[in-house]
Amino acid sequence: MTDMPSKSSQADEIFQDLLVSVLAVNNYSLEKAYRLCGRLQELGLLDVSVLAGNPLGAGEIRGKLIEAGYARGEYIETLISQRIERIFGAIKQRGSIEYLLSLDCGSDLVAQKLSGLYGVGPRVISNFIQLRASARPGSC
Repeated sequence: MTDMPSKSSQADEIFQDLLVSVLAVNNYSLEKAYRLCGRLQELGLLDVSVLAGNPLGAGEIRGKLIEAGYARGEYIETLISQRIERIFGAIKQRGSIEYLLSLDCGSDLVAQKLSGLYGVGPRVISNFIQLRASARPGSC
């Protein structure tokens, strides 16, 4: 008998895929962004329950991204950090864990839910759907 993952750990996994999807834009591959996950976790950028209670500002997010190895120049780092800050806020406003769990669904519904978030465009949505499909083979 296997243990079912908690809602919180499922939400963290979904959030990780969303964050990686946001990082993998402007000629930065999904694979390269995904390799940062361990360090992003160590730095506290992938724990939804912590971030919902203690949101980070764009400057702090940028510092953590650079420390994790996402050094892409001031303009891109600032842009991505601002997007992540706004996404944190939107997720918190929409109910954090429940909202993230609602993203673990079919690609059409995911695209509709994500398209309203600041900084989330077609590339981020495509990346996210690809990552979630690999997390749940045959589901999307």
